[in-house]
Amino acid sequence: MSRIAFLWSFVFSRMPYPIRLLMNLVVLPFIIVRMLFRIVEHTFTENPVNHLQPAEIRAFLKYESDTTDPSKTELRAFQDKVRALAEARDWPALGALIERCDKRRESTPDGTRLAPQAIEVIWGDLAKSGKVLEDCGPVSAVALPDDAVAPYLDAADAHPDSLGLSALAAGLSMRMGWSRRGGDYAAMTRESEFRAMAEWFDHARTYLNAPGAAESPLFAGLTYEFVAGAGADLPDLQTAFDRWSRLDPGNHEALALHGWYLLPRWYGDYAVMDDTARKLFAATHGERGSADYTALYWTAAEEDEGAVATLDMGLYRDGLYDMIRASKDRDTTVNRICGHLLKVGSRFGMLEKGHPQVAARRAEFDALFDEIVRAELKLVLPYRWGNSNKMALYALAHTYSEEILAERTVTLGQAA
Repeated sequence: MSRIAFLWSFVFSRMPYPIRLLMNLVVLPFIIVRMLFRIVEHTFTENPVNHLQPAEIRAFLKYESDTTDPSKTELRAFQDKVRALAEARDWPALGALIERCDKRRESTPDGTRLAPQAIEVIWGDLAKSGKVLEDCGPVSAVALPDDAVAPYLDAADAHPDSLGLSALAAGLSMRMGWSRRGGDYAAMTRESEFRAMAEWFDHARTYLNAPGAAESPLFAGLTYEFVAGAGADLPDLQTAFDRWSRLDPGNHEALALHGWYLLPRWYGDYAVMDDTARKLFAATHGERGSADYTALYWTAAEEDEGAVATLDMGLYRDGLYDMIRASKDRDTTVNRICGHLLKVGSRFGMLEKGHPQVAARRAEFDALFDEIVRAELKLVLPYRWGNSNKMALYALAHTYSEEILAERTVTLGQAA
């Protein structure tokens, strides 16, 4: 369904204005009828706590909230350090910083690896990638000149022994390639845009072959990104992932990305996802329980109805608890899990209801959210709930709706 919606939006946005206006007038009655139906349906099925004012909820629901986030704070400090070194053109120090973070697999408390973030912050500052790619179209050389990344490529060429600078050059080259290609489906991408992407990926390949890169977790991740972007087949993708997971075991970012690329829209299908996830569980459950199984499905479950319907809910639930037990920052991990379950569940999630099996599974995610909130949540970090105090308040009100509607006071972290 999401693919159909994307294709339709692509085609419709490129139609002449008079045709778009006419088609809007034709479909308007159907939209109005559907909207009225959804309003009636929502009225009879929504939770009564939705009609309460925030003050009415807070009168019976007590909890501590912290708008700061230790992982976010640590990440910003690292980003500022990277920016300062880049602006000063202190290339040896910048390369050494990236290489040190890579060797030590340094991460924020929520598990975000710092070394790849050096690439992300420099690319974001150079290209403003969150804006130039939002319409899916390719970015022209006028909007983003080729020489935007030239200082970083020159620095890597001038310091061939710096793995950090080579990784930075490879990452920026691939991001330039994606910007030239754009984000449309392959069938809608012109040959000239594919050629422009391939040229930048050829640049990246040069740096990915840097001496000493074979045992680097950062280079393993960049190689996986290269294989996925270059349009390889599934065995090549799996080989790249196997290397990445060997060099950086338990990296949930790597697992989630691989799960994403195993979706039918990319290189795999739901059977391949299930097989891969179960093999991961078999190989790692002695050390990490079901955490790797859950991490593989993390992003896929947030974005794809089929992944939600086909995952093993028992293993997935166990994996969430394994993540909590292994966490360096329990509060951050619990809040991150709550935010994730909200995205996948039916109360506030964005996925379509779809097939009855999907709707039933999403209801299971709602129940799992309630379970973890009642058992594990002690401190609320709104940053992990869509950065919204109101979202956190009403999500918790759903969990404790029976108590609130009965006017019984609940203090988070204590028995109701």
